[in-house]
Order: sequence, then C-alpha cells, then structure tokens
Amino acid sequence: NGVDVTDYVNAHDRWYPLRTQLEPATAGDLRAAWSVLQEHWTALLARVAGMPPETSGLSVNGEWSLIQTLRHLIFAMDKWFVLPVLGEPDCSPIGLPNSESQERGWPGVDRDADPGLDQVLAARAEQHARFDRFIAELEFTSLPETSEVLENGTVPTVMCFHVVLEEEFGHLRYALRDLGQHSG
Repeated sequence: NGVDVTDYVNAHDRWYPLRTQLEPATAGDLRAAWSVLQEHWTALLARVAGMPPETSGLSVNGEWSLIQTLRHLIFAMDKWFVLPVLGEPDCSPIGLPNSESQERGWPGVDRDADPGLDQVLAARAEQHARFDRFIAELEFTSLPETSEVLENGTVPTVMCFHVVLEEEFGHLRYALRDLGQHSG
C-alpha cells in the first residue's frame, strides 16, 4: 500500500544493528564488528558449557551440530583469511567445508577428522588470536586490492573480511536457533 515499513522492521529485529556492520568500510569498523560477534559467540559458548556435554554434537532437523558448525567456521576463516590474506598453503585439518565444496581437494583438510569440542575450541581460539593480531593495526589501504580465494577466484581483498564476518554472523544465528531446540 505504499507504506515503507523498513524502520519498523529494523527496530524490532534484534540482529539489525549487527547486520549493518557486516560489510565494514574501514578497519576500525571491522574491529568493532568482530568484537561484537566475539561477544555473542563467547556468550553462546558459555551457555553450551552449562549444558550436557553431548549437546555440542547434536543435530536439529538434519542441520550441522555445534561442533560441525564451529569446524565449518574454522574452514571459512582458512578459506577467506588464512590462505588468501596470510598466504599460508594449508587449511586446518579439522576444518569442515560446506556441503557443495566437500569434494574439492582442500589443502590440509582431513576429510576423516572427528575432533571433540575441546580440540575444535582450541583450534578456533588460536585462529581467532591470529585474526585479532592481524586486524589490530590493520588499515584497509595497506591491503592488496585483490586476493585469490580458492573456488571463488579473484576477489577484492576487503571482501575476504566481509565473508568472515558474514559466516560468523550467519552461523551464530543458526547455532542459537538450534540450541533453543536443545534446551526445550
């Protein structure tokens, strides 16, 4: 009826403020968005720590378990940051590619890996510490204009950071949704 409800919808969407930060235009904005995402993940993982140990391995409606989700985020960080930005040759062995990419020969990925939550959290903490150190003093003007991302080709380097944020955000929402199913 010609009525713009955007402001109303955004005001009632708890994720709207964070969603607007997923494509930062500056390194300062990147650091701010990353910080907010990490606060949400820290709260989620603290919640999981208070649940039965098997919770992290449970699937809801055929979706990834929390362990699988965290393994996928390790892979996403490798694909979009470690390989193209840091220039490292291999992914983490415990990373889990998305379904459409699992048949690709990802360097370093062990397709038979079955790590426990503690191993996944340790790998993720190490990876996040590297990312934190890298972005701490980063200025976008110091980045190369483009980077090569396996499976995606040449992309603007800043896009690599955007995808890391989008992956963390999207999977945070899925994990929260699924944990709500586990806690009844």
